[in-house]
Amino acid sequence: MNAWAAISSAAADMKKKSSAAKTALSGVFAAVCVALLFIGSLIDTLDLSAAAAASVAVLAVLIEAGAGYAFGAYAAASVISLLILPQKSAALLFALFAGYYPVLKVFLHKIRPRALSYAARFAVFNAAFCLLLYGFRKVFAAGETVLLPDWAFFAAGNAVFALYDLALEKLSFFYVRNIRDKLFGRRFH
Repeated sequence: MNAWAAISSAAADMKKKSSAAKTALSGVFAAVCVALLFIGSLIDTLDLSAAAAASVAVLAVLIEAGAGYAFGAYAAASVISLLILPQKSAALLFALFAGYYPVLKVFLHKIRPRALSYAARFAVFNAAFCLLLYGFRKVFAAGETVLLPDWAFFAAGNAVFALYDLALEKLSFFYVRNIRDKLFGRRFH
């Protein structure tokens, strides 16, 4: 059983949860996202890691409550973090890519053939990466010398994205198999 099949099997359990429980869960995990992004905004070198960690919280909402609630948690965490964080880079990374990607990945994973699925995932990443790279450069680094050529940024970014994409898949499977019952017990799902 692969990770996304585990999410599909968790979908049957979602029907048993009330909308109040799903909303509360989404709110709690949105707060976790904001807390992780806050830590990333305090320590400059953790902004990418904080955005990736916060996306795992969105993944948990996706598994436990479904895509709509996960997208709601992403939206709430994005707006709140963009409004209150002292340094916005972690919040921007989350809002422009890492936050919605776990939800989108479920749909992109269903595309067949598999090569087309991977192409769609990398296209989404590269579109967001262009926006982040050139947007940051235009707003925050206007007039500064760029240390690496763009192709090096894209090569490194795509390599990191491939690892992130794989990590999301493995973490979702690990969550369903090992963490879910410990967090919520069997009663919740």
